[in-house]
Amino acid sequence: MRSGIQPPAQVDGVQQLPLDGNSMAYTFVQPKSPSRHREQYFEMLGSRAYYKDGWMASTDVPWDPWGANKTNPNTLNWELYDLNKDPSQTENVAAKYPAKLAELKADFDGAASILAPRP
Repeated sequence: MRSGIQPPAQVDGVQQLPLDGNSMAYTFVQPKSPSRHREQYFEMLGSRAYYKDGWMASTDVPWDPWGANKTNPNTLNWELYDLNKDPSQTENVAAKYPAKLAELKADFDGAASILAPRP
């Protein structure tokens, strides 16, 4: 199912990339259907995360409202959340499930190596 909306080819003169991922339009007519969103890679300004099947591994980046954060992303601690039980990410369970955290970190590295720009 698609929403029927055609994204613009350009925005303010900038050619847009094709949209990637799974449509969520099916949830509007089948709200109780199982999620089709299995995995998601994320990185921005040093913050990194990987979602997979209800689990979220993410780094905790110090907030800098002026954008001058000089923290080395490779030194940040990773946190782990079971979003099926804790959707608001209040309990970091990294110490309780180190193998799950290692799995998601490896998945992040795999996705990052595919998405990283090549010289």
